[in-house]
Amino acid sequence: MRAFTLMLLLAAGVAACGDSGVATPSPDAREDTPRDLLSDLPTDALADTTPDLADARPDLSEDEGRDLPEDLPLDGPSDAPRDTPSDTFPSEAPPLTRVSGIFGGLRMHTQVPDTLAPNRPLVVALHGCLQSAQTYAQVGWGQLAAQHDFAVMYPEQPLGNGCFSWFNALDVRRDLGQARQIARMIDRMVEDHAVDPARVYITGLSAGGAMTAAMAAVYPERFQAAAPIAGVPFGCAESLLSSTVCLQGTRDWTSAQWTQKVFAQSGEQAPYPRISIWQGTDDTVVDPANAQHMTMQWVGAHALAQAPTTTVTSALGYTLTQHVDAQGVVAVERRLIDRLAHGTPIDASSGCGEPSAYVLDREVCSTLEIARFFGLLP
Repeated sequence: MRAFTLMLLLAAGVAACGDSGVATPSPDAREDTPRDLLSDLPTDALADTTPDLADARPDLSEDEGRDLPEDLPLDGPSDAPRDTPSDTFPSEAPPLTRVSGIFGGLRMHTQVPDTLAPNRPLVVALHGCLQSAQTYAQVGWGQLAAQHDFAVMYPEQPLGNGCFSWFNALDVRRDLGQARQIARMIDRMVEDHAVDPARVYITGLSAGGAMTAAMAAVYPERFQAAAPIAGVPFGCAESLLSSTVCLQGTRDWTSAQWTQKVFAQSGEQAPYPRISIWQGTDDTVVDPANAQHMTMQWVGAHALAQAPTTTVTSALGYTLTQHVDAQGVVAVERRLIDRLAHGTPIDASSGCGEPSAYVLDREVCSTLEIARFFGLLP
């Protein structure tokens, strides 16, 4: 039932795009409150959507790693998990502005402080299905940008069900499809706002999380770090049909097989970005096994041992595992959030984000912690 439901929903989005990948938005285009991926279905259709996770998470094998390239960025290793709610969050944010241009069916929105200095960082933030740039801006990146002097850019997929096409091989290859258009938007930010092309970071939720992993795989030299939330490993699917296997987390590949999907695009010696993987234990849309598969994939890409360097549990209810490279930098980390459903965790009590569909108040401000991992905060 779960696989059939997700196939129908994804097919609706692809069919709206047609063969050309371009479609006319429906009259009730998604500029208002986003809806849950399954919210339009009858209640009885959802009864069987919770996966059995008992055997979903494969054991990690211990492999011998090799040193990372010495030019791996050393800024911004994350700290141990916090046992208190997030710090008070800034309240002011730059306006969300749509940028004119032709981006292959995607749209481009930005939040840029008026006083942005040259050569400042850029964060690329990718929304989930049935969300928009406007709704994903509610997670708080604009407020941090205003306080810490960096820019935020939101690619937007306005067609069909709003899913970025992470499952379409022609959209997740270098210089092709949506991946190429997002790269062009980054170039536009460099041109318009003189952001530092050597300090670009990317994050996203769900389909946006899967596209985050894809961008890190096919354009590794363009990103210092990436943070997929409820995402799917790169290369898991190359068609709509195979996407349901990935969402269910049942693709039974070894760490070497996952890593080879990345190496096939960019080679073994590419300067792969640091990765922070976020996942909720109660997610019934993207199975939590995907977080472990993504960890296996990116630990392999960084040529580190599969066994984590550290594992720490926070009193706030999440477990952090970290893989540290030869220079003492956290190259890959995974945060597994207890009782978190499908969405981006925020801490509304501190001012971090506004709760809505897919933006979930959990006393864990993922935006703040990801910004720290990126090295954007002191």
